[in-house]
Amino acid sequence: MKAGTTGQLCGLSACYATSDSDNTLSCHVSNSRTSMIVPVYVSHKQNPTHEILTYAMLDSQSVFTFITDDLARKVTKPVSSTVIDLSTMTSLNKPVPCNLYSDLIVRGFNQTERVFLGQPHGCQSIPSDLQVPTLVDLNKWPHLVPVSGEFPPVLDVDVGLLIGHDSHYASYPEDKVRPPNQQAPYAVKTPLGWTLVGPIDPAKSTSAPRVAFSHKVACYLGVPGHLRVSGKDTSMVYAIGTPTSKSEDIAVPMDVVRQLESQFDMPGDSDLSVSSIDDTQF
Repeated sequence: MKAGTTGQLCGLSACYATSDSDNTLSCHVSNSRTSMIVPVYVSHKQNPTHEILTYAMLDSQSVFTFITDDLARKVTKPVSSTVIDLSTMTSLNKPVPCNLYSDLIVRGFNQTERVFLGQPHGCQSIPSDLQVPTLVDLNKWPHLVPVSGEFPPVLDVDVGLLIGHDSHYASYPEDKVRPPNQQAPYAVKTPLGWTLVGPIDPAKSTSAPRVAFSHKVACYLGVPGHLRVSGKDTSMVYAIGTPTSKSEDIAVPMDVVRQLESQFDMPGDSDLSVSSIDDTQF
């Protein structure tokens, strides 16, 4: 959790919710899966020997490449500012002001080739709950043993880059290790190094995460049993605006609101002449 945030335990076991000053929540859960995350050195093309180590997420679905402003300012200055329309699962075409940086390059932890990033967009942070596999984790999978020694070690650095398809070469598959079945992870070698996609622990390869990771909000709601049409599970996870549960019949958020409001019903609530405490004149 970065400085300036507050934390609290939410209702879901092993879930830790953090709140920024803009009341945006991120829910972090113990995650046993990983996907396309590599350590890289970031530098400016005019001073390529001045390098800063960070983790980069390779996201082919992102139109732009993003870099945290704190990281970018360690190697260069913004060339300009702009406003982009950011669309996510919880918002559509939301205008977001950001800085523009130019002539940034990256290279993998054990690589010599440098990859040009074009004009990354600045951002405050890049949330991620992906785990980085250790050598012990990789050697638990027999099909990954031949390449496990080529993976970089686990490093104590933050995620400072999200590389989108405007820098598509960074995700180019130079080599790969196919999984023996659909539940096992596979490995991909990119110009920035080897990455793993899928479960880390073989014992948890068939278990689904209990809650989704959301850049907006993920929380747990206990739902009164009488609001459910059928099923014995009286809880549901409400994440990214979508309730999910094992039961087919679940209470929608509006039902929960009505249930909470019903506890405060008093005679005269429908009488508009009844004044609230704020309306009472002394």
